Amino acid sequence: MPGRPVVLALFVDLRGKPCAKLVPVEAVEELASEGVGFAGYAVGAMGQEPRDPDLVAIPDVSFFTPIPFIKDGLAIVHCDPHVEGKPWPFAPRNILKAIVAQAACSGFEAWVGAEVEYSSSPGTPTAASPLPTPTTTLRGPATTPGD
Repeated sequence: MPGRPVVLALFVDLRGKPCAKLVPVEAVEELASEGVGFAGYAVGAMGQEPRDPDLVAIPDVSFFTPIPFIKDGLAIVHCDPHVEGKPWPFAPRNILKAIVAQAACSGFEAWVGAEVEYSSSPGTPTAASPLPTPTTTLRGPATTPGD
């Protein structure tokens, strides 16, 4: 039997920690129009103190994604935190949007790429396939062939 459909309204704090609330599908129109509230100081690193107003997570519907491989009926939507109707300047997505806009005003276009890192674990080298020994130099990571 499938579960009750819900949307995970999500944003991250300045340390990348996800902050989310499950919103039943019956309330998705309210989520889209009003957002969902969070006690800003309680969510973590968001540049707020206990006396500050609550954060309201406003969904970015262009990032709505069903994730049935996690749980049937589950979807996720990334949100932009706002305080008192304005984008909160210490939220990572809001920071990125501001930087991209500043770059565009200066005639630049932002490009983003991933830096994929990996490491190999020691194995048993053979004569046909020797494993290089990873080393580090002052110029950065390197390998020494034949070690």
